[in-house]
Amino acid sequence: MARRAPKTYISPRIPSTPKPVVPPKFAVGKCYQELSAHPSVVASRGQYFAKGATPFARVVCHLDNLCRRSAESVSHYVEKFIDDPQYELSWSQDVFKRAATLKIATSFLGYILDEKSGEFIKEKGFHALMTELLDNYRDEVMRKAKWPDQSTSAPSNYASLTLNAATAELIEELTLTMKHLKEESAE
Repeated sequence: MARRAPKTYISPRIPSTPKPVVPPKFAVGKCYQELSAHPSVVASRGQYFAKGATPFARVVCHLDNLCRRSAESVSHYVEKFIDDPQYELSWSQDVFKRAATLKIATSFLGYILDEKSGEFIKEKGFHALMTELLDNYRDEVMRKAKWPDQSTSAPSNYASLTLNAATAELIEELTLTMKHLKEESAE
């Protein structure tokens, strides 16, 4: 007598179930939320294309916009995740990228707004700070490309790869921005 495969039980979705509220400790972009209130960030908003905007204001505005868009995207994912976790995880590739972008852009923004960076800018200039920052992160990207994380967790490895890719993209963007700003100031 042949054995029958067990029937798969699919639980029905109950539409009357209220949505759980995301606890505050899972607030997306907590570090960015703190940085977004920084006076330099507030002052730079909308300054990217403003005539006479300083390179500092343009870069801070760019990073602020990138953080804000990424945080909104990840927050939207978290809301959808509560409804159907399995389905959302199956389509989570973009969220890995947005979360990585949020993390690295927040890191760049925090570095630029740090008090020690302010002293460095007064002493050597904003272009020197950005050159040093981009060189340090470029070295880190190269190291991670040579020796990627090799965890037994596939999602952890993917998260590390997307963080490295997001870092490389941001380095490229900021390098081109700084080159453009340098040419603009030379005119």
